[in-house]
Parts: sequence; C-alpha cells; structure tokens
Amino acid sequence: MQLRIAALADYTNITDNGKLNILGIFSQIHAEHVPATHAQMQLVLQFAFEPLEAGEKTIRIVLQDADAHELLAMEGTLQLAQPTTPDPIVVNQIVVLQNVTFPNFGSYEFVIQVDGEIIPAYVPVDILQVRAPAP
Repeated sequence: MQLRIAALADYTNITDNGKLNILGIFSQIHAEHVPATHAQMQLVLQFAFEPLEAGEKTIRIVLQDADAHELLAMEGTLQLAQPTTPDPIVVNQIVVLQNVTFPNFGSYEFVIQVDGEIIPAYVPVDILQVRAPAP
C-alpha cells in the first residue's frame, strides 16, 4: 500500500472518469483568537494498493495536537475488489470536515492508519494568531 496524495484543501471532487481535482491546498489557518472554528475543509487522500492487497481495509484518521491529544477521530472501511489486471488499485478518498474547532494556537496534524498501521504521511495544519486591525 502506498499513500500517493495527502493534503488539506478548500475543495475537492472526483470527476466521472476518476480524475481528482484539488483546489486551495493549505496548511495554515489564521485566527484572531482561540478557540478557532474553521467552517469547512477537505482532507483528500489517494491510496494505491497492490492487487494482492484486495479485500477489506480499515481506515482510521485522527486530527491531533502537538502533544498527540485527539481533537477528532474517524474510522471506516474500504472494500477493494480483486482486480482483473496487475495494475494497482487506486482509491481516492475525500473527507469533508465542517466546523472543526481548534482549542489553541499551534501545530496540529492528521494521522492516517490503514489496518492499524500508521502511514508515514504528514498532513499539518498550523493555527496562527493574527492581530485585529486597530480601530
């Protein structure tokens, strides 16, 4: 298994012919104060599995702070059908996240696991303080 793409974006979609479109990739959110709530973001992942890996896969995604405290966790399964060719099984996943609240300024990251194994991918998001304009 290989994680080919892992990014946080404003918007993503998959076309009818399987193309993955990603708009507005970012890794920083600017806020005047915390807790800071981000209205919407999309975590986009593209996996490539070898044909011998066909079957059911459990995916777990965790958003955690710099001290590894979980802000949110999601889990689901993928059913990978046995392919008829020796080509990799490519799977695109879009996770729409709405109204995620970050309690503090600082660094956060998404951790991705497949069948209990942490995938070496770093999807960071930093919450940075901006000063309000003076009146």
